[in-house]
Order: sequence, then structure tokens, then C-alpha cells
Amino acid sequence: MLFRWRYSALYAAEKALDRGLLDEAFERLREIELAADSRAQALADELARRLLARARLAAQGGDYAAALRDAERLAQLGRLDGDGQALRARAEQVLGEAGVQRALTDAALRRAAETLEQGRLDSARLAVEGIRPPAQQAPLRDQLDARRARSDALIELARGALQAGDPFAAVRLWSQASSQHGRTAHTDAAAAEIARAFEQQIDQHFEGGRLDRVRDAFDAASPLREHWARFREFERLVGLLRRAASLMDAMDYAALHEALLRLRAVKAGVGWVDSLMRSVGALADARQVLLASPLGLLARSLYESPLILSQRHIDREESEPAAPRSGRDVQRRADLRPLLLVVEGVGSFLLSRSELVRIGRAHGTGLIDVPIPADVQSHHADIVREGDDYFLVAHGPARVNQNPAMKSLLRDGDRIVLGTSAKMVFRRPSLRSGTAVVTLAANVRLPLDVSAVILFRDACIIGPHSCSHIRTREGQTRLVIHEQGGGLCVRLGGENGQRPGPAEPLAIGTTNEFGDLRITVKPYEAAGPGGLA
Repeated sequence: MLFRWRYSALYAAEKALDRGLLDEAFERLREIELAADSRAQALADELARRLLARARLAAQGGDYAAALRDAERLAQLGRLDGDGQALRARAEQVLGEAGVQRALTDAALRRAAETLEQGRLDSARLAVEGIRPPAQQAPLRDQLDARRARSDALIELARGALQAGDPFAAVRLWSQASSQHGRTAHTDAAAAEIARAFEQQIDQHFEGGRLDRVRDAFDAASPLREHWARFREFERLVGLLRRAASLMDAMDYAALHEALLRLRAVKAGVGWVDSLMRSVGALADARQVLLASPLGLLARSLYESPLILSQRHIDREESEPAAPRSGRDVQRRADLRPLLLVVEGVGSFLLSRSELVRIGRAHGTGLIDVPIPADVQSHHADIVREGDDYFLVAHGPARVNQNPAMKSLLRDGDRIVLGTSAKMVFRRPSLRSGTAVVTLAANVRLPLDVSAVILFRDACIIGPHSCSHIRTREGQTRLVIHEQGGGLCVRLGGENGQRPGPAEPLAIGTTNEFGDLRITVKPYEAAGPGGLA
């Protein structure tokens, strides 16, 4: 039975080889023990000769995968001689290089697709042209050509609007071309042309005193900032205009005169600026005359009285003196006492929730809130909150931004000097909060190493962003402390569009952990007379 099976398999292999079916012949011979039969050995020799010839032809045609398969069959037949070994080594080398090339091609395709998705069309074209083999370029090249054509069409419309004298429509079309389809050297050149048109409009509006149009033109052209060579110059101009308008509204004529000087340095020879400077100078002179008058001297003496603003708050609180205070009222007044806020790794802060904060010399005789170790009066000044505004009311020598001050409206960034050397900076970091911060110089630190006073109104933000009242390291948790039901609560601030966390009571006198921040809030007890007990 075994003999018949071997004979049948050998016969089938011979027939397949005669018909040129080398793969079938190989499969049949694999079923036979070649060493046991001389006829099978001869058949294997002939098959090996033909497999080697076919492998050579496949290699010459570039089909190294087929050549390698036939070389492996020779090895299984035990007939892989020197020529076969050389052929197999060559096929393995070429196929290995082809695998590397496929990986390089895939990486080049990904880079080109990412660059195209980002809208950098010129860079995308270079990336597409670097793809090998060139046949792989076609799909991305078609997308690239379509986006470039749409972008170019919109840029031509933008140039048409520019020629018609409508830079506002031009910048809208340019923004659509750049954001929806992509940027090219064509869009960048058009951006520079549109920016120059806006420059001419802004100059004309400024010289004509049409400042609302200056603002509108600058805001409309802001998307061109990357391609606008003089963007910083016009940004400074608009910033000075806004500051000057704010100072005029506050009737701070000394600071307004300084702002106009800077404005004239940016844009010299403008008639309305020179005229306004003369008018502001006349107002400042008239103010000095008023202050030097007998009535002005009386007003100054009133402002220098430490009782005037304190009495206003006492009168407000005691408008009904006959009515007895409830336990809840007494508790609320106690709850409004200053607190020490310690943020681990950041520093210590005085948290004041009062509308009037008294500043004076440490170890003085008066009852003050901010006892500073400097050569100042026992009760040197107050910071008063009236509505949304904060005022510095000085009872001793004081300057705000180097200008003498008796009662001065405070703005973000104002630099305050009390006496001769007690320096501090007033900040309003967040437009969404009425809370302000007074940052103290190193030589006027309060007891317990307090470096700043938080003038708390509605919320205090602790976090790494510039709008935070207390700045932490980048990447740390953002917290918001706010009032609720007469007490303090805290919640995690929302990040990257996420909703803020739920509010929870802020425990006084213990250390609280929120994410990677540890904060401690407790009553502020400054050591020494004149401090807080």
C-alpha cells in the first residue's frame, strides 16, 4: 500500500513538471522521502534547476518576492547551491530596502497630509513633491490644487475690494481664504497690501480726529498682525488713545497730559492733539489755583483728617442707632475680620473683605489693617471701595505714579508710594471680578511674611493665569474663593472649556487640599501694637 502511494505521488510530480507546473511538482515531491528513491532524487534535481532559472528571471524583472519564494523552495529540497544562496541574499536585501522605503513613503504621506490640514499650502506642496514613488503623490496633489484654487479665487476678490476702496471687505475675504482653505505666498502678499490700506485709513482718521474710526479700523485689521510690519506701532497708538479717553473721563488731567505727550511722540504734528494739550495744561493750572485758594486749603484739611471716611462708614452702619443688633449682625461683623491666606509654595496674603482698609506704621498707636514697617504716619492712608472703584485717600505724603495724591482713583498697574519709601502696586487682574490686589515691595512686608493685600469683593482667583489674583506655577490647579451665605466657599475653576467644580465651604483654621494646591485660611493676627489682634 505504501509503495503504491509513493509511486502515485512521484508520478503526479513528473506529470506536473512535464506540464511546467513547478509549484505543483514541488508540493508533490515534498510528500516523498527523496533519499529513499533514486528516481525521486533525479526528479528533485530537475525541479531545482527549473526553480533556480525561474527565480533568476523573477529577480531580473524586479519581483524579488517571487525570487525569494523559489530560493526557499530550493532550500527545502536541499538543493540551494552557491548561486541560489547569492540570489536569496540579494532578494532579502532588496525586500528589506523596499520595506524601509514603504515606511519612508508612509511617513512622508502623513507629514504632507498634516501640513495640508494646517492650511500651509506652500509647505504642503513641497512635502507632496518629496513623496516617493511619485505615483503616491496624486491624491494629496488633487486636494492641494483644489484648496489652492479656492484660496486664490477669494484673494482675487479681496484685491478687487481693496481696489474699490473697501479694506473691511478685503480683510473679511482674506480671513475666509486663510482660515478655510489655507495660506500661501499669495495670501501673505495680499495681507501686506490690505494692512497698508488700513494704515492709510488709520492715519487719515487720526489726523481728522475721528478716533472711533481709528479704533474700528485697527480692530478690523488685527487678524493681519503676523503680516503687518507696523502692527505694534498702531497697537500702541490705539492703546494710548484708550488710556487718554479713560483719564479724561476720570478728570485726571496730570496723567492725561502725560498720555498726550506720549501720543504726540507717536504721531507728531497733529493739530487736535496740540490743542488738547494746551487745554489740559490750562485745566491743570486752574486746579493748582483752586487748591491754593482758601477753600482749597480747607478741602485739603478735610481730606487729611483720618476720621472723614471712617465716619462715612460709621454713619452708614449706624443709620438706625436705636435698633438693637441681632446676633446674626454681630456674627457677620466678626466674620468680616481680615484673614491670613497661605498658599503653600506661593506665599502669604492678607485677605480683607472690608470696604475701607487702613494703612499705617507698624507698632503705631492707631487701629490699622495694614501695618507696614516704614517711615509713615500711624494712620497714613486708606484704600476705599466705592461701587466698582477703589480710591487712595492719603492722610500723609503720598504719590500715585509719581504724582502727589490726596484722593486718587486707582487703576490697574498704578504705583503707590507712601511717605518716602513705602512702595506698593495696585492691580485689578480680572475684569470679571471686583477684587483688587495691593502688592507690597520687599522692604514693606507685613508681619507673618505677608507680601500682598487681597481687597476681596466677590471672588479671589488662585491659578497660573495672568487674570489670577494669586499667581501659581504653570500647570497647577485653578481655584476660585467666593462668598456664599455670609461665609467663604471654594470651587475648582473650569479649564479648557470644562465647567467649574461644585462649591464647598472653606474651612477656617485648617489646611485644605485642592488638586495640587494646599491652602490655609485663618484669622490674621499681626504681632505688636497697632496690628490686628
